[in-house]
Amino acid sequence: MEEFSLMSAQKPPFRSPAPALYELRHLRRALSRLEETHATTSPVIEDLKRHVVNRICELEARTGSTELIDALTTLGNT
Repeated sequence: MEEFSLMSAQKPPFRSPAPALYELRHLRRALSRLEETHATTSPVIEDLKRHVVNRICELEARTGSTELIDALTTLGNT
């Protein structure tokens, strides 16, 4: 019991942005492949794209990258 309280009081280790950048690269590639399917009537593909875009936005916000956010804003303004 005492070990648990000591462990919970410790701060989590500092997380490097490298894993997030690595994940971003793979997510962007996955999004590109989903876009290439041109399956605009498939609810499954649309749902996958939505989840991938949401995750990319989360990671970009965490790492300070705004590549996708900027692209979506540009598309939304046209």
